[in-house]
Amino acid sequence: MKDKAILQHLRDLDRDENGFCLLVLGCSQKIYLIKGDEVKLRFPVAIGRGGLGKEKEGDKKTPVGDYHIKWMVSRKGPPKKNPDGQSSFVMDGETYSIGDTQLYFGQLENANLSEEALKIAQDEKLWTDAYGGEKAVVMALDYPNEKDRKAGRTGSSIEIHASLPLAQTDLERYKGTLGCVALVPSHAGEIYEHVNPGTPVRVVAE
Repeated sequence: MKDKAILQHLRDLDRDENGFCLLVLGCSQKIYLIKGDEVKLRFPVAIGRGGLGKEKEGDKKTPVGDYHIKWMVSRKGPPKKNPDGQSSFVMDGETYSIGDTQLYFGQLENANLSEEALKIAQDEKLWTDAYGGEKAVVMALDYPNEKDRKAGRTGSSIEIHASLPLAQTDLERYKGTLGCVALVPSHAGEIYEHVNPGTPVRVVAE
């Protein structure tokens, strides 16, 4: 797709304080890093194995809409300013997404979680190969946002993240995610360098 057509999707989307935003074209399985009115990076991505248009927890679909990066973690940085002063560096055995897409460091038995939240957290071990392993990169989205909640949509822990299994195969053979947007680690790392908590993200079904 030509840059002009890409930018048409973003005419009314804010940029962050450094001029950046992200665009995910779902059906095309592409992500674009935009600065101002210039496409800086473009990479292939995998989406939810259930397709697009998330409605409820467990449907394995990637949400469509406007979001912001809520928090970010990685193995190698650069450091990011996460909410509540939380670290942005992945720790083996102690870095999870829990509950309402909250970043958690520590042992799960100390997190005081419901049975349902605990089950979700077991799939959200951010140091594992599913998130890039030794090259882990995770950028969480604020899904469900207010608009989603009013529409009755549920779910949590929707992220843009690295994936070693994706890097070891290709998009056609990769079975898809549980609803996230996944990239090979090197591509995820390049995007991570430029964005921050608060960067706008638009996901469209195209």
